[in-house]
Amino acid sequence: MNLSKLIVALANSLIGMFRIVDIHQQKHLSVEHIKNIDLLATSTSIQVCPSDDELLLVELSGKVTKNVKNSWEISDQVSRKHQTIHITARYVRDGGFHIFSFSNVKMIVHVPRRYYDSIKVKTTSGSIKLDHVSSQSLFLKSSSGSIQSSESTAAKLYRMETSSGSIKALRNDAETMELSTNSGSIKADLQSADRMLLKTASGSIKARQLDGEVEARTSSGSIKGEDITMTGDWQLKSSSGSVSLQVNMPASLALHYRGNSGSGKVNINGMTFTQQDAHHIIGQVGTGDFRLNVQTSSGSFMLYQ
Repeated sequence: MNLSKLIVALANSLIGMFRIVDIHQQKHLSVEHIKNIDLLATSTSIQVCPSDDELLLVELSGKVTKNVKNSWEISDQVSRKHQTIHITARYVRDGGFHIFSFSNVKMIVHVPRRYYDSIKVKTTSGSIKLDHVSSQSLFLKSSSGSIQSSESTAAKLYRMETSSGSIKALRNDAETMELSTNSGSIKADLQSADRMLLKTASGSIKARQLDGEVEARTSSGSIKGEDITMTGDWQLKSSSGSVSLQVNMPASLALHYRGNSGSGKVNINGMTFTQQDAHHIIGQVGTGDFRLNVQTSSGSFMLYQ
C-alpha cells in the first residue's frame, strides 16, 4: 500500500471513529427486598420517575462518538445486610483513543411504586430531575448541575443540594425540606413542609405559596416571597441583597426587622408598631402567633399584602 492510500485509509478510519451514534443500554433489576436505593452517575445527568412494573429499569440513552460507545456501563451492587442497592452509570476509560470524543448521555431510572426508606441520587457532573417519587427520605446531590423536583414526597427529610447550579422545586411535600446551593438560584413553588430551609451562597431565592416554618438565607442575592399565607415562623437573612415578602392578610403576625445599610418599608393593614424607622421595625398584627424575623446587611426590605 503506497503512502497516499495509507493516508486515505487512516483518515477514513478516524472519521468513522468520531462519527456521532446513538447509545441505548437497559438493565432490569429486582428490588423485591430493597429498602434503600443509591443512584450515582459520574459524568451524566440523572432522571428518576415512578414505574408500575415490579422490576427497576435503568437506561442509558443519548449520543456519543463511536469511539466511546462501548465505554459506558451500568453496574449494580446489593448490600443485603442494609437492604440497599447501589446503581452506577459511568464512563470507563479503556486506554483507547478518546482525546477527540463526545458524549451526551442521560441516566433514566424507573423506580417501582412501593415504600422505600431512602432514595439517594448523586451526579458529579450533570443535572438531576425527579418527578412523582415517594420515599421516607429523599436526597439529591449534584457537584455541578441543576436540580429539579416536582410532585414528590418524603415522609421525613427531603434534601436537595448542588455546589454549582440552580434548584427548582414544585409541589413537593416533606416533614423537613432543605434546598441549598453554593452558586445558583433557588425557586420554590407550592412547597409544604413542617420545616423548610432555603440557602444559597451566591444567588437569589424566590418562593411562592410555602406552608410551614421557613428559613431563607443568601450571602449575595435577593429573597422574594409571593402569595404567602403564613402557617409558621419565618426567618429571612440577606447579607447583600433585598428582601421582599407579599403576604395574604395575616390574622396574627409579629414582625422584627433590622437592617444595617438598607431601609425597611411595611404596608400591612392593622399592624401596630412599637419601633419604626429606616433600619429597625417592630410590629404586630393580632396576637402575633407567627413570627417574621428579617435581617439585611446591605439591601432593602419590603413587607406588603
